[in-house]
Amino acid sequence: MRFTFIPYLVHILYKLNKITFIFRTKPEYGILDKGTKLKTANLFYRVLIVSFFAFGTSGIFVRTVNPYIFRAKEIMGDVTALTISEGVFFGAFFFTALSLILFVPSWLLEDSGLISYRYFKKQRKTPVFEGVHKWYSNTLEIYTGFSVIIGYFMLIFETFSYVLFTLPPGNPAIFTPIILIFLPLITTGYFAIPLYFYEKHLPIIQKRIRSRLEKRNITEIKIPTFNELADQVER
Repeated sequence: MRFTFIPYLVHILYKLNKITFIFRTKPEYGILDKGTKLKTANLFYRVLIVSFFAFGTSGIFVRTVNPYIFRAKEIMGDVTALTISEGVFFGAFFFTALSLILFVPSWLLEDSGLISYRYFKKQRKTPVFEGVHKWYSNTLEIYTGFSVIIGYFMLIFETFSYVLFTLPPGNPAIFTPIILIFLPLITTGYFAIPLYFYEKHLPIIQKRIRSRLEKRNITEIKIPTFNELADQVER
């Protein structure tokens, strides 16, 4: 019964992808045999972007919703940049699990090998061959980039300014913004165990996803090498 929901989740995302092409040239879909290995750099990128997503989301949430939401009680007086930074710190740990839930579907789509191909007949456009996960992961990555840029901008120009020019010299509060700078690297450790189990069970997951997709007439395809394409042209 393990992972029985995963093929249905991927199928739903596949259907959502098809809906986005209602007013555009519809693609053909296939399953690309990509194997199960992934470079260490790519694994680290996956973990790091989830950490940055949690960090950026925490910053936006604390600044726009409630700066005291992750504290036991509110602080008397005005909300300071240091108070917000403390909220971002605790919020980043809170959003790590939620962030992972958002990114796992993108990883499942990518690791399943589901790809789309669009050919524009009689149009001056280059054919598009890409993984179905791109439409999903691009949205998450763009949001992550903007939220992190805003978060670090506020951190550098608000928190550091407040600590350096408002508090007495030598105040230990200076470590708060310093810790926040490296916080996305710190929280990556929380994903080590989930990522280990994900990679360990990936062959089983891939098999079940492909079985589900093949029932929808999405078959496995093989991308020819450049030399194979050149040989076909010569013939």
